[in-house]
Amino acid sequence: MQIIGHKEVSSFTCIKVATITQIRQTPPNSYVIFTFTSKELIDFCKQNNVKFGLIVSTLKEVIFANIHGASFVIVDQFLCNDAQKIANEYLFDMKIFVNIKDDDTLEKFALDGIDGVIFLENISTQEELQCVSL
Repeated sequence: MQIIGHKEVSSFTCIKVATITQIRQTPPNSYVIFTFTSKELIDFCKQNNVKFGLIVSTLKEVIFANIHGASFVIVDQFLCNDAQKIANEYLFDMKIFVNIKDDDTLEKFALDGIDGVIFLENISTQEELQCVSL
């Protein structure tokens, strides 16, 4: 199980973005995260070999995120078991991460066989990073 965004666990760098300009400003080898609704951002990432994760809200979006080449999807707790079942059944290349707010439910998701958890509220936005670097 992977754990992203927890203060006690080091992981790969993820940055929340909302525009192509923000994607261009992210450090190399980082993953960008944005909502599935932005086809423009998906296309830009694919054309420029930028690793990305998508915040999704339906199983249909999970399936299309895999087709689009997302490295991972972020789902809510109510969707995670069904999303993981589909990913396992069809051997998706991407991972299923469930968004959690504290580590009290970590064991539950590990026992459920979910690929990973993400503390999305702890992931910086590109705007926050720019403020830190000034």
